[in-house]
Amino acid sequence: MNMRAVCILLSVALCALAIDYRNVIENAGPPVAYFRLDTATGDYFWDIAQGRMGTGTATGITKSQPGAVQINNLSANFATNGAITVPYSATMNTDSFTIAAWIRTTGGTGTRTIVASHDPDNASGGGYALYITASNQIKFAVGAGSAWVDTGTTVATANTWYYVAGTFSGTTASLFINGDAAGTVTATNYRKNAAKTFTIGADHTAGSTALQNFWTGGLDEIVYYSSALTRPDIWFQHQTGINPDFGGATSCECAASKTCSPTNAFSGNSCSEFSPSASCCQNGAGIPFACPSGNACCNG
Repeated sequence: MNMRAVCILLSVALCALAIDYRNVIENAGPPVAYFRLDTATGDYFWDIAQGRMGTGTATGITKSQPGAVQINNLSANFATNGAITVPYSATMNTDSFTIAAWIRTTGGTGTRTIVASHDPDNASGGGYALYITASNQIKFAVGAGSAWVDTGTTVATANTWYYVAGTFSGTTASLFINGDAAGTVTATNYRKNAAKTFTIGADHTAGSTALQNFWTGGLDEIVYYSSALTRPDIWFQHQTGINPDFGGATSCECAASKTCSPTNAFSGNSCSEFSPSASCCQNGAGIPFACPSGNACCNG
């Protein structure tokens, strides 16, 4: 089902219908797991795809914070060794997959894990992880052969929301940031995590049940698919998240308020989809979004 809003040209105005972000996420897969991280109270975070409950350390997570997406604008903020653990499931450790999240780092030192399904006691470092390095590079890693392989060199700016997605086809790991390709690496002999819990905001320490590499900042809308999504799917999720009125208008439907650019992710579409204004570039709390290349948002 095509989730792009139907735009109707009425005289000189373009009517764009707001798209529900959850529908976009669910229609791309559907997802195997989907944590919206919009819980207001309690020590739990629901996976709305499967009804699983992730247990959180309440002292390290502040709930009901301004979120990344413009509809259901709530997220969780991680600090003081906060993390969420989800019971092991083979359905979140498949031969091919996509793992994605909205992230906002507030700084910190060392490696900071976004999400991980990682078994450090496996000789190959089995599993996968999204994380930020000590130098603030956003990375996607998978266990392959006898070691981890990773990809990604984009440096995250503090207090800026990014949509980060890692895909694995069975042989190739790819990283996408705000819908743009940000790295790829060959990963043969992939070994899945076969025992450890799925973790949000931390990963496992070898030889124990302790967690390490804690995230500092906001996390939102974490989703896992049992297939590798395409770049247009990921790009559309990002666009819908930052602007629910995004309708994927064709070039002949450009409204006067839109700014056109030479290229776009969808063939035949020369609109930037946005009015270049402050509301395009910030969420409800005034936190800036990092805009994709080739898009006029934030450049007007």
